[in-house]
Amino acid sequence: MNGAEALECSGRGFRQRLVEVESDDWARPTPCDEWSVRDLVNHVVGGNFRYVMILAGEPADAVLRTREQDWLGSDPLGSFDDGLARVTESFSVPGILEATVRHPKSGAMTGAQLRLLRVNELTVHAWDLARAIDSDDRLEERVVSWLLERLEPLRSTLGLYEPGPADDLPAASPQRSLLRLLGRAG
Repeated sequence: MNGAEALECSGRGFRQRLVEVESDDWARPTPCDEWSVRDLVNHVVGGNFRYVMILAGEPADAVLRTREQDWLGSDPLGSFDDGLARVTESFSVPGILEATVRHPKSGAMTGAQLRLLRVNELTVHAWDLARAIDSDDRLEERVVSWLLERLEPLRSTLGLYEPGPADDLPAASPQRSLLRLLGRAG
């Protein structure tokens, strides 16, 4: 799996759960402290647009100001589809993966590293959303493996969690290992 495929697949995984959200699900709590389903989905949809801004070289303060914006409007699925299409297009611009971009919190990184963060967020928040709405929380195994290979070396840079006792790791599934790395109980 390459990065473009991982982005597409992780976006599809999140969308799959978003389609299942019923009108009475929006206020339900999620595994993300203090976020409802609506807050979580708004964060993910807004994240797609924020990553477009980052790739375009927008200043960090402009990107951060969008965090409180309502990105869902009356059509959350349509907003997600629009944002995913835009971020996918932005990551396919020639040379962008090698370019240095500035994430407002993590600082300078390559476009390829930023894409890794986007795939990570789409994937882990698909799990969060599935848990919140009592849906299937199994993640795409190829994306999970792709993420594990790339996130582990960035553990300290990204502030990731320790995966747990070493003697427990061989028994852990790749999904469980990824969720532990991201601070989820899996």
